[in-house]
Amino acid sequence: MSPDAGPATLRPDRGSRRRLAWVVALALATVAAAAAWRVGPWRHPGFVEYPMPTSTDIPTAVAVAADGTVWFTIEFSNSIGVLRNGTITKLPKGRQNLEPIGLAVDSHGFAWYTDAPARVIARIAPDGTITAFPLRGPVAKLARLTVGPDDAVWFAEATSLAVTRLKGGTFTRFEASSFSAAPFGVAVDREGTVWATLQNVNRLVRISRDGRLSELDVPTRGSVPSDITVDPTAPSTARSWGPGSSATRGPARSSRPSPTPASRSGPRRRESRPPSIRGTALRVARRSDPDAAGGAYGSRGRA
Repeated sequence: MSPDAGPATLRPDRGSRRRLAWVVALALATVAAAAAWRVGPWRHPGFVEYPMPTSTDIPTAVAVAADGTVWFTIEFSNSIGVLRNGTITKLPKGRQNLEPIGLAVDSHGFAWYTDAPARVIARIAPDGTITAFPLRGPVAKLARLTVGPDDAVWFAEATSLAVTRLKGGTFTRFEASSFSAAPFGVAVDREGTVWATLQNVNRLVRISRDGRLSELDVPTRGSVPSDITVDPTAPSTARSWGPGSSATRGPARSSRPSPTPASRSGPRRRESRPPSIRGTALRVARRSDPDAAGGAYGSRGRA
C-alpha cells in the first residue's frame, strides 16, 4: 500500500460479528422476559400481593381460619403475622423465630404454632394473647403441625422421634420404631386418623383413632418424604411430597403412646397495632380463582 493511500479501514471479522449478534440477542431476550413478567398471567387482577412491613421479614408457614383470617409465621422475626381486611399485623411473641414451619388454626380461630427456641407449642388468640405449653428436655427440634377435627394439636417432634398429640394440656407421644426416623410432615383426615412422614427411614406413619401406630414403606429408595396431606373426599388416602411420590403398606410396627402432662403458662395479653405497610422484597400473596369459592394463600420472595 502506497503512502498516499490514506488510513486503512478496519472491518470486523466474522467471529466479532457473531459475538455481537449473540450479545444483541441476549439483550433482547432479557427485555422480553422482563416484559413477560410484568404482563404475564401471574399479574392477573385476581392475584393480590401484600407487602411485608419489614424488609427482613420472611413469611414462612401459612394457615387460613374459617372466617378468612390469614395467619403466618415469620422467619427472623419475634412476631406472628396476621392478615385481616387487607392489613398485615405483627403480633409480638417475645422470642426470635427459627424455622417456624409448624402452623395451623383450630375451629375457634386460634392459631397454634411450634416455637423450637422457646421449646413450647403455643396458641395465639386473635387479640394476641399467647398460651404456651412447654415441652420436656433442653432442646426441641420441631417440624410441621396440624389440628384435628376434635381440635387436638398434632406435630412432628424429631427430638423425641415421635408424632405428638397435645390435647387437654397433655402431650401424648407416638414413637417411631427407628432411632433415626426424623418425623417431619403431619396431617389428620376428617375421621381423626393421623398421617406423618419419616424422612430418614423412607416411611409414612398412620395413627388410628384408637392410638394404633403402623409404618408404611415408600417403594422409592431415598425418596425422603416431606410434607403430607389428606384427600378430603377419601379419608383413607394420603399423599406425600418429596423426591419420591407414592407409598405402599408395609409391616405394621406398633408403638405405645406415652402421655406427658404439659405445664401451662398463664395467658399473656399482648397488644399490637397494625404497622404501616411499605414495599419490600418479601410478600404474602393471595390468588383468587373466579371459578372457586375461596382463594389460595402462599408466601414468596420477589425477584
